[in-house]
Amino acid sequence: MSIINDLSFRSSTDNDCGRYQNIPDRYSLYSLPDSLVIQPLGPNGKEFIVIDRAHETIQLHNTLPNVNGARVIPIDGIIGIINLISGPYLIVITSKIHIGDINGHEIYKVKTTEIIPYARNTSHLNEYQLKYNEKYLSMLAVVLRTESFYFSYTYDLTHTLQRLQTSSPDFHSTPFIERADERFVWNRYLLRQFSNNPSIIRFALPLIHGFIAIGKLDINENSFTYGVISRRSTYRAGTRLFIRGIDNDGKVANFVETEQILQLDDVACSYVQTRGSVPCFWSQLPDLRYKPKVTVTPSNNHMAAFRKHFEEQECYYGRQFCISLTNHHGAEGRLNAKYRELYEASENSYLKFEDFDFHKECAGMRYDRLSILLARIIADQDDYKYFAFAKDGTLQTQQTGVFRTNCIDCLDRTNVVQTLLAKRMLEQQLQRYNIIKYNETIDSYEHLSHQFKNIWADNADTISLEYAGTGALKTDYTRTGKRSTMGLLQDGYNSLMRYVFNNFYDGFRQDGIDLFLGNYQISSEEGRTPASCPISKEISRKYLVLPVTILIAFSMCVINVLIPAPSFHEQVTRILFWGLLIISTFAYTFISKHKLVDVPRLHKQKKNPIIVHIPGGGWIRGSRTNEWRGGPTVGRTCAREGFIGVVVSYRLARTSLVSFLAWSCSLGLIIIEIALLSWQLITGYVAFMAFAYAYNLFYKVRAPVLVEHMLDDLCHSLVYVRNHINEHSPDANPDQIFLSDHSAGAHLASLLVLDKSYFHRHEFSLSNVRGVIATSGIYSLTNPIHDSKMNIQNLIFRLFYSTNLLYPKEKKLDDYSPIKYIKQEEEIPSFLVMSARFDMGLEFDAKRFVEKLKTTQHSVDYYTVNATHGTITTKFAENDAHKHFFTFIRHYMKYCKEI
Repeated sequence: MSIINDLSFRSSTDNDCGRYQNIPDRYSLYSLPDSLVIQPLGPNGKEFIVIDRAHETIQLHNTLPNVNGARVIPIDGIIGIINLISGPYLIVITSKIHIGDINGHEIYKVKTTEIIPYARNTSHLNEYQLKYNEKYLSMLAVVLRTESFYFSYTYDLTHTLQRLQTSSPDFHSTPFIERADERFVWNRYLLRQFSNNPSIIRFALPLIHGFIAIGKLDINENSFTYGVISRRSTYRAGTRLFIRGIDNDGKVANFVETEQILQLDDVACSYVQTRGSVPCFWSQLPDLRYKPKVTVTPSNNHMAAFRKHFEEQECYYGRQFCISLTNHHGAEGRLNAKYRELYEASENSYLKFEDFDFHKECAGMRYDRLSILLARIIADQDDYKYFAFAKDGTLQTQQTGVFRTNCIDCLDRTNVVQTLLAKRMLEQQLQRYNIIKYNETIDSYEHLSHQFKNIWADNADTISLEYAGTGALKTDYTRTGKRSTMGLLQDGYNSLMRYVFNNFYDGFRQDGIDLFLGNYQISSEEGRTPASCPISKEISRKYLVLPVTILIAFSMCVINVLIPAPSFHEQVTRILFWGLLIISTFAYTFISKHKLVDVPRLHKQKKNPIIVHIPGGGWIRGSRTNEWRGGPTVGRTCAREGFIGVVVSYRLARTSLVSFLAWSCSLGLIIIEIALLSWQLITGYVAFMAFAYAYNLFYKVRAPVLVEHMLDDLCHSLVYVRNHINEHSPDANPDQIFLSDHSAGAHLASLLVLDKSYFHRHEFSLSNVRGVIATSGIYSLTNPIHDSKMNIQNLIFRLFYSTNLLYPKEKKLDDYSPIKYIKQEEEIPSFLVMSARFDMGLEFDAKRFVEKLKTTQHSVDYYTVNATHGTITTKFAENDAHKHFFTFIRHYMKYCKEI
């Protein structure tokens, strides 16, 4: 299938292409006293999103409520919902700018937005809450005013052409927000209520943040479209001096994926580059100095984070060529040395490294010396290629690696080198498809050269504005191909403004970004007292006198230099006075620097995965508090490892009469043998067992429990965890749930994940589940121990266990076997399957289950643990099970997609 002709996301009502998704492009929003009604205009106008302002619920209605007297707001899209002190707010797009088209799909930039409160007034807030709520609204407004949010109703901007073209057809039938690359969806947190509700998920409009420019050109009677898309990552997003380096998850600051797109009549090409901060632990916090001290953190495990970062990058992009443009001396030199040290110690054959001291090599505005760097890397650029596919869908070439460029900020020097690489690749593409001759370059065509240079200079300015607060430096070279005096003056102005923004405004800006992305979530109790709100602390007004004093003293000093006094002695005295005042004020300012610098107030909350453990017990025994079933042990161990542990229960089945008699006879035979056929003991035993069965039948499980009831209970538990876990643990991440389970619990969890009908019925998205850890489970209810159903061991298992399971008459026991639902080309979470060395014969079933997962191309790991069926969980913290368990979770905490 070709993106050019066929890969459009058309209406789901189109019979020819019903599997494609579509987001409405126009709405009317009716603001009523009790509700907000959103009506999609056009083909989808027969359904209405109704938000109850009092109960804070969202529902889809088939009829339009009475909207007489409502305020009507035309909107172009829904950004999402955020909770502030006064309650939830709906954020919508009120106007947009058309940027251009990619393959016939219109691309837009957000122009204006509106933040609409659920609450009709703020009378329920005290004076502190009113003040802090307004401040939070100001933070959101600052983020939304950056004017660098882009979207499309029909094209997935979060993925490169290569990822889109090489994905399966089913991928394109998934709602935008579910299939979007979460690294680049800036309103993912704001859209949670939409993405968690299958009935309205199709209205969720993903936004990317970065830069997009698209232009149409005509060269040698050949028309083509040229565009650049830069996608800023949401991980470690923030401002220049507050967000540096790497974190424990391998995420780096200022990570940007930049894609250059060339679209001809019969072919489309894409070339991808990345940038990101030096991948080690380092900081450079503002302290009023022009260049704050760079500190490489000595205590952190740099290598572990370095490896995580590049493992993820290889998963997305293939081979990596790292270009470091930092200085080789001073603080940058130490940082560069650490980078090279980590590269050499990693011994990663997929990595290459080139450090080029940009400032030294190009000193005196000798930017022509960049040819030295290009000469070293062009062979690898040719080897990595670019992505191209023809009109008929034929893949002509695929990009197998990327250049990852960085300087200290990943801005100015990085922009220059990325532009050179993009220019060379574009020339190769234009030459290959006979747009220009092989002896010609982009510079041979003035209009093409002008368009190319300005797009890349605008890209540089925009990315710099988003990270540093000002336009980029050195863009005169990008725009004209040479450095100029005016360019140097512009760089001086931008450098001065960076200093001001980074020291006195970026704390507030960083807080706005963290609030927008959900790194900080506001409590409804916040602000009742000043101490309960982190933004209550402000810079003391007395310190604002300092810059005013310096400005006045400097002005008076200049005046006294220019205007002569009655005597030379008096003039010198005045100059010395004002000069000493400047020096003393500067000195006091630097002493008080930590009180003057605007620092972020909203501390980021680390989002931890949630591990939901489902205990076993043969479907008839066990609960979340039963130590004999291992649930509490698993939960406590998860908490000690820094994760969120949740242990759930479900309704238990009655012990069937067949199973009860089988257990009674087996135990009775042992007792009889011991008692040497004592009739008194036999009579007492029969009476006791009859009482036990009556207790089970009439008290313990009073109503029959079907397998469906157990599965429904687990779905209800997962929905509750997803919706309410943050009330109990604010640092939990409901989008990263791992299912841990044992024995019968492993059977139920595997069935839930593989037979998706249960999740669908309860409106729970499988995308919330990152992985399943199945321990000593049952995956085939009729023959778990041997292939033959008539095998004596299988018969005994069914007699003792499977007969306890009740199900509707129209179904069979085998319909509840998870192994039956493993299918190729279906997306399911990764599995970790563990068996005990002494596992009642169930290790046979586990191996067969694992083999089928592997043959159907699904991700699965399998281990045998030196334990019994019971102690694999009750002694969880002592045996090897916990090692495999946490290794699996840490590996799959973030989903990885190939380019």
